[in-house]
Amino acid sequence: MIHPDPQATRVIADLGDELGTLNPMRATAVLGGLMTLPALQANTLRLETLATATAAVATGGQAPGRGRLASWLNNGMRGIAFAEDPPEDAFLLPVLTDFGEFRVFEGVFEKNAAMTDAFVEALADLSREEPDVTELMFEAFALMSLSEVIATRARLARAEYGGGSNGETIELPPSDRLSALGRRVQFSRADLALARAPYQLLKPYLLDVREEVGNRDSLRRRPVMTDGTTFVVGAPSFLLAAWRQRVAIQAEMASWGGGWPRSSSSPSSVGWRRVASRNFRTGF
Repeated sequence: MIHPDPQATRVIADLGDELGTLNPMRATAVLGGLMTLPALQANTLRLETLATATAAVATGGQAPGRGRLASWLNNGMRGIAFAEDPPEDAFLLPVLTDFGEFRVFEGVFEKNAAMTDAFVEALADLSREEPDVTELMFEAFALMSLSEVIATRARLARAEYGGGSNGETIELPPSDRLSALGRRVQFSRADLALARAPYQLLKPYLLDVREEVGNRDSLRRRPVMTDGTTFVVGAPSFLLAAWRQRVAIQAEMASWGGGWPRSSSSPSSVGWRRVASRNFRTGF
């Protein structure tokens, strides 16, 4: 199995047999929907970790019932609950571009929106010298458009601040609302086109649940799950984090400019290699 991350691996070891019975699309849709609730910001680590583990091993047809979800999050993931931090930063922040404003979910990443803004600005400068970056820019706008649509469906403010209690019991919404939350992160191909996130631009970020468990990539690198007809954003904050990881790795391989353009909001001393090697949780 492609290693998802240490925390998700721990959850798979503890809960893998149970998670394997779930329908991967339905389960990650509910978890992705829960990640759009500002009131659960303090518990994002548990939600993202469970989504990553579920995406890695789920192959069944069962729906993720409210009781089972609550048991996993509050009992089966106690060790990870202790690692949660209180919400100190925004839940959602805008990224301003020449093509509009896009709301980005922060997740557990440090400055997810700010880092995305810095990468977009750096690539815009770099595109004058490296035309190959144009496709990556289109991918960024497709992913930001998905994030914006999810924020609109969730009726979130331009800059949203959340809450919750880290390490404490997560009070889940009623079962009927869980289903509605799942629809916030679910898309058809027609929905993708309307969202200005065409399928072709999303292909590097698709996790196909029809693949065998051992061949699946991590949700952290491929945050849009698909069964061929439906698409689910398993963790909204992973969208732009996965893009930054892809950009940094490609930039390192191609030696684009050796580092950040001076006009970037990031220090010019920070090279692509250093950015690419950062821990996923804090840098991507």
